[in-house]
Amino acid sequence: MNVLLKYNPPVFYGFVGYKNLGDESIWEASSSLFSELNLMLYKKPRIKLSRYLMKQKVKSCAILGGGTLIGANKADGSNSFRDDFQIISNNAKFNVVFGTGVGALAEDVPEWLRAWKPIIENCGYVGVRGPRSQVRLKKIGIESEVLGDTACQWVGQLVKSARNKKKLGINIGATEGLITAQGFNNYVNFLRQRIQEKWDLIFFVINPDDLALTERMISCLGITAEIRTACEKTTSYLSSLEDIDYFIGTRLHSVILAMTKPIPSLMLGYADKAHDFMESVEMESLCVDINTVSLDQLNEVFSYLTKNNNQQQLFDAMVHYRELQRTQAKNIIRQIGRL
Repeated sequence: MNVLLKYNPPVFYGFVGYKNLGDESIWEASSSLFSELNLMLYKKPRIKLSRYLMKQKVKSCAILGGGTLIGANKADGSNSFRDDFQIISNNAKFNVVFGTGVGALAEDVPEWLRAWKPIIENCGYVGVRGPRSQVRLKKIGIESEVLGDTACQWVGQLVKSARNKKKLGINIGATEGLITAQGFNNYVNFLRQRIQEKWDLIFFVINPDDLALTERMISCLGITAEIRTACEKTTSYLSSLEDIDYFIGTRLHSVILAMTKPIPSLMLGYADKAHDFMESVEMESLCVDINTVSLDQLNEVFSYLTKNNNQQQLFDAMVHYRELQRTQAKNIIRQIGRL
């Protein structure tokens, strides 16, 4: 393991290496933000001795990256994210939470959140994805800053468009079981109406596991449609969005990255993390739950989206977090340099 071979390594921990574009985009952005440190990516070793050595090794810093990594235990009581970060943050001179999300709470202060407290308390800086994450950490006495999703680093130039070519980017995907049959059917019926209105549908896959679901959706619609796939290279995905006028998706980062273009987008979320992010950019009205929203409500929100070109608001929100993250990354680098 390369991290073990380096003196005082700066270590980044995120859910990276699984061909999920959202996590890859966060890692690329973080690597650029902390380029002066030459971050090393932690990959969980299979050998127990390697894990023991990593825990004992002195590191210049340990960064908990994006994603909803501060989350609940599994059914068997284990929590691999917490266990892994505890290993790499041990004996680190400076620990950081940078843009990470905190999972939804089934009770006021669950035991899994209490178990995170001593780890996060040991961090010199805590920046979270959105306001919901901030409130949850406050329940265990931890103050944090809303830093936004690290993928906001991908925001480009603002090129205003009339958005009247009616090209609609579509994403459908989630971990198995998170999208109900009713939610899927409502999405299909919504798209049938867009086809009747002469919208040109382009489908986007950012996780290999979602291809089958995408093909199933296209089959249900009875159409021939283009599928654009980008699971590892953020620049490839962003380039594939160039001709898209509006976007609607279930995968969190399919939407976040579309918003960096900035393409007016509707978040058809299946989990709390979607609301956490959309509240951070003050666009909660454009976030609906795929499993509870009615077809009429979905049509209403889409109509609002297309009648109100919010490119400037999108751009301003993304730039705000891009600059805040750059400022805090520089502050963190300075503090590490003093140690």
